[in-house]
Amino acid sequence: MGGTVLIVEDEPLLGRNMKIFLTRQGFVAEHAETLADGLRLYETLQPDLVLVDHNLPDGTGLSLIETIRAADRWTKLVMVTAHGGVELAVAAMKAGANDYLTKPVSLSELGLLAGRLLAQSRMEGTSATSPRVNVLAAVSTVLLGRRPPSWN
Repeated sequence: MGGTVLIVEDEPLLGRNMKIFLTRQGFVAEHAETLADGLRLYETLQPDLVLVDHNLPDGTGLSLIETIRAADRWTKLVMVTAHGGVELAVAAMKAGANDYLTKPVSLSELGLLAGRLLAQSRMEGTSATSPRVNVLAAVSTVLLGRRPPSWN
């Protein structure tokens, strides 16, 4: 399968199990437990897929999805949560998520979803080899009213 996956999940056991499962499925997977660590790892890894828990110790997954999507339209984003319902799913999709998973997460469903989204990325020509934008620089630039050079 291949592809790089970032898991932003504050439950250590779930995050570790998702990482192990995805690694065994042929993905490169990393795990962060906070929004801040997730954003830092996103910058380092430039993943093809980000799985984001909604309730994080330092913010919400919706804010991370919005931050990434504001600067990067190619990375596939999935909201993962035990809380909320249709309203949260709709909010996640409006924020830029490509899909939504509810907890408890079925690992087989996770593997199928990751494979489908990364296959879609390859068809779009937007997998790991595509040009990416520095999210932190892009967001700060957008807030200051200037466009990053890579957006021209």
